[in-house]
Formats: sequence, C-alpha cells, structure tokens
Amino acid sequence: WRRYFINAGNLEVEKIDEANHNIIIKLTEFDIHPLYCKQIEGVITQIFSYVVKERYVQVKEIECTFNKGDSHRFSITW
Repeated sequence: WRRYFINAGNLEVEKIDEANHNIIIKLTEFDIHPLYCKQIEGVITQIFSYVVKERYVQVKEIECTFNKGDSHRFSITW
C-alpha cells in the first residue's frame, strides 16, 4: 500500500477466510471523500484479481469514515 500511496493511511488485513473466499481489509488514518472510496474499491479489485488469479473478484466497502465509521473496511470475495 505504501509503495503506491504516499500519506494514505495504514492498510491491514482484518480477517481471512480462504474456505469461503473472503478477506476483510481495514484502512485507517485515511479520511477521504466517499467518491474516492469507489476508486479505492477499483484499485483493490484489480490488485486482488492478480493475487488470487480469478476472473471474478468483488470488493465492497462495508464501513466508511464518511458515515461515522472509525475506518474504511472492504470485503473482498472471489
């Protein structure tokens, strides 16, 4: 994350469930406008499509700082 995004918070894996093909990642210390959240979803989708080598990767933001969340959380399924 830090290699491509300077001053863009901290990214950590919160949960990995390989059996159900789901990962939840948490992005903290990164307060942005919600329109950028969609852009980040796209970036994460593209990165994970290379990592898991699947054609279908879905990323959905499940928590946002704009909606009074303490961080951004994204659910990744494949």
